[in-house]
Amino acid sequence: MDAVPKENSDILQKEIVVPKDVAKALGRGLRQRIYSSIKDITSTINNLDANPELNEKRITIIKKNIKRITDILNGLEKAKEVRIVPLEVGSDFKFSEETEEETPTPGEVIMDESITRKFIDALSHTIRNPLNLVLGQAETIQAEEIYSASMQITEIMNSFTDARSIKMVTDTQGNTTITPIRASS
Repeated sequence: MDAVPKENSDILQKEIVVPKDVAKALGRGLRQRIYSSIKDITSTINNLDANPELNEKRITIIKKNIKRITDILNGLEKAKEVRIVPLEVGSDFKFSEETEEETPTPGEVIMDESITRKFIDALSHTIRNPLNLVLGQAETIQAEEIYSASMQITEIMNSFTDARSIKMVTDTQGNTTITPIRASS
């Protein structure tokens, strides 16, 4: 079932354009944080692919959903424009065409608090949903390596749940660190 944009007669929620520098830094930072886990999942699933005892459909589900996650991260980092689209439940991203690879600019970017919650909702919807399918299939086929790597990604995603903003710092080598900023207690 395709996601349908949310329409509410009381409050019409509109798409939000994510500033280009914020989207790129977040996509790059998230990719750098979860890349090793995705690489572990991909390597393990490629090894399991040759096992005739495993259900091919379960392997395909894992591959398809890992690709969805990497496509989202690439879209954030490389799209000319990123929009957050409200849905009936949650939010999703809409990406314009990709631009050419750009060299990351060193510096600090802080996501505006007004879009942080919507961004986290969209990220949760677009990454956690496929990740939950990966976790379920990994558990069913008893692929501990895939399950473990998926749980590492889940923990990273959970670290943003209660953030009021997100800070991204890119160093001179192009490495981006993303840090959730929480409300002071």
